[in-house]
This record gives sequence, C-alpha cells and structure tokens, in this order.
Amino acid sequence: ARELIHDRDEDVAQRRGMLIVRDEGLLAKWCEQAISENTRSADDVRAGKVAAIGRLVGAAMKISQGQGDAQAIRAKLMEMLGVK
Repeated sequence: ARELIHDRDEDVAQRRGMLIVRDEGLLAKWCEQAISENTRSADDVRAGKVAAIGRLVGAAMKISQGQGDAQAIRAKLMEMLGVK
C-alpha cells in the first residue's frame, strides 16, 4: 500500500515500527528484563566472558520488538553488569 504523499516521513516510519528508541528509561527496562530472563548469560558477562553480551543484546532487542538501538542497549547492559 502506498502512503499518502502529504504524510511526514517520521509519521510513516512510526506507523511501520521503523523508529529506533533511545529513551534511557525504556533502555533500562529492556536491559533489566533481558538480564532477569537470561541470568546465565549475565553471569558469564560478569565473569569476563564479554562475548556472552550478544545473547543479552538479542534478548533486549526482542523485548523492544526491534525498536531499540543495539549499540545503546549493549552499552547499557555493559554498564548495568559492571563491565568496562
């Protein structure tokens, strides 16, 4: 279906779920949920297995329904897990 010409790009992107969310509160919520649902991966990251962060980023992206910024989520997870 074609969008009406007078629609703003942002409106079209929002309706299609294509906008990336960078809201700190939402990022924290998604990351907290990903950590609580994936405790083994979180423990692995805390133990120095930084590669395990990928599982947590994937979980947070799933929770956000693809609307989160993966780099921002990764940084927030690292911060929350005490990894530099």
